[in-house]
Amino acid sequence: MSTNLFSSLHVGASSVRAHSQGIDVVGQNLANVGTPGHAKRRTDFDTVSLSAGGGVRAGELRAIRNEALETGLRRETSEHASADARASSLSQVDRYFGDGAFEPLSGLLQGFYDSLSAASVDGNLGSRRHDVVAHLDELAAGVRTTASFLRDERRRIDQSLEGGVEDLNSLLQEIAQLNEAIDGEKDGADQQPMLDQLTGRLVELSELVDVHVRVNEAGGRDVSLRSGEPLVLGRSAVSFRSSGNASNAGLSDVLLGGFDLQETDVTASLQGGRLGGLLEARDGSLQGMEQRLDEIVVALADELDTLHAAGLESDGVTPGGPLFEARSTTDPAMDFAVSATLLSDPSRLALGDASDELGNVATLLATRDAGLLDGGTLSARHAFDELSQQVGFDVRQAERERDLRGALLDDALASRELHSGVSIEESSIDLIRYQRGLEAATNLIRQVDEMLDQLMSIGL
Repeated sequence: MSTNLFSSLHVGASSVRAHSQGIDVVGQNLANVGTPGHAKRRTDFDTVSLSAGGGVRAGELRAIRNEALETGLRRETSEHASADARASSLSQVDRYFGDGAFEPLSGLLQGFYDSLSAASVDGNLGSRRHDVVAHLDELAAGVRTTASFLRDERRRIDQSLEGGVEDLNSLLQEIAQLNEAIDGEKDGADQQPMLDQLTGRLVELSELVDVHVRVNEAGGRDVSLRSGEPLVLGRSAVSFRSSGNASNAGLSDVLLGGFDLQETDVTASLQGGRLGGLLEARDGSLQGMEQRLDEIVVALADELDTLHAAGLESDGVTPGGPLFEARSTTDPAMDFAVSATLLSDPSRLALGDASDELGNVATLLATRDAGLLDGGTLSARHAFDELSQQVGFDVRQAERERDLRGALLDDALASRELHSGVSIEESSIDLIRYQRGLEAATNLIRQVDEMLDQLMSIGL
């Protein structure tokens, strides 16, 4: 009989150990509610055979992690961060064009044409020449201000990009260090806290740039860009740096120092994430606006210069000189300026021709609706309007993309949380179950102990 009692005592002790471990697991889970990257832990009980003493024991501690869900979360994190960065960057431009203090370039151009029309009917031609030159100077100043604003916005984005490159390097080093720690810890259970940290760092990395992740032989994670360039291989990580590109207004290219020790320009390969969104705004939308503004200015200025040169100045003899100062081929909008000669002496404005002192006005006015762009189908005035409208369109599109990606990210987070996250309700139920099991096992041990005391007291 005492043998059976000792066997029962063994069953009770094993149950105490198992349920105590279960309580510890629940406590660990509850302590990590909301911890980024943490995967809930679970332990199952195994039955111990009678030949081994009977009872139960806690099985291997498992982290409930699903790589497919983690991949989906990283992808949606990257896409949302990209759309958010692009929308935020373009919203600055939208506010500039939508500001009540901003006078549309098409309005400034119309002011120039209105002053030309007034000159053709007003007897005070000297005063009207001054007005024409003044309105033309306002247009040029407005163009320069807009061009400078677009360039400043691209530079502001560039500064954010440089900071993002530093963050990228720090995260890659952390991931490589966690891989090293995981490789050095062979016990699967002891690896789990480091895998939690690694999971969180990979999500942070995805906020910067879209990456591909795979499990390596040591249980860590190897990382590469979406385009295939390796970033982390086991314990080693590459590094990035930014370098000014003279052909892109001195703005930064992103260079990758690869494992082969060769630097590669990967600016075009950085897709998704905050860095991808910033680059798309800087070298896509904003650069496109700059280029379109340059195209409009060159087409308008060239046409007006040509027609002005065909007219005659106020003396009726001297051919008209350039309306505008010489412009650079790289930044014509930023260099757009009325001729200093005209600014100092508006009488040099060539409004006449061989037959009439105002004979060239109608020719200049004809450029108002002339097709100067897009194969002769679009006037400069309408092109200025379309440029402003394009800003609003790009911003609304980026905001819609951000909202859509935000909803998809919420879904991905919910799926990951449902599978791997810690539920307070579920943990509370488990805690009650383990506590009751612990109480039952403790009661069993107490009862067996009392029976053994009784048997010993009667000498059995």
